[in-house]
Formats: sequence, C-alpha cells, structure tokens
Amino acid sequence: MDLLSGKESSANAISDKIKDMLFAKSADKIDGFRSNVADSVFNSANAPTQAEVDAAPEVEPEDDYNPEPPEVETPAVGEVPTA
Repeated sequence: MDLLSGKESSANAISDKIKDMLFAKSADKIDGFRSNVADSVFNSANAPTQAEVDAAPEVEPEDDYNPEPPEVETPAVGEVPTA
C-alpha cells in the first residue's frame, strides 16, 4: 500500500513488489506440501513386499507388436489433398 500511495513509485516497481509478495506466499505453500507429497510418493510402507513381487504373474513381452501405419493417399502434383 505504501508503494501505491507514493507518487514517485513507478508501475513497474509496484508490479515487481506484488510479484515478489505472491512468489513468497506461494513458496511457503509449496514448502508445506512438499513433505506430504514426498512421503506419499516415496513411502516404503506402500511398496510391495518381496513375497508380493514373487507372486505377481509374469508378463510375456509382445515382440511382434508392429502396428500398421494408416494408409495415406498422396495426391498427384497440382491436386488438392482431400481429408
């Protein structure tokens, strides 16, 4: 508010100050969430046990997966392509 009331304050200075304040406020919120997110992503309590890993079914890789590309008709020179 002090910057807004001062006549010597430029619009850029006011804008920069507002951006700095918003950045600081959002940084505080992010720091608060960071530990919760890290715990939920890297928490070893949610990791499968070795017995669960061993009991999981084996998945056969599909070596021959080769989808056919869509056929595209190339127009002759000077013709307009149709969609």
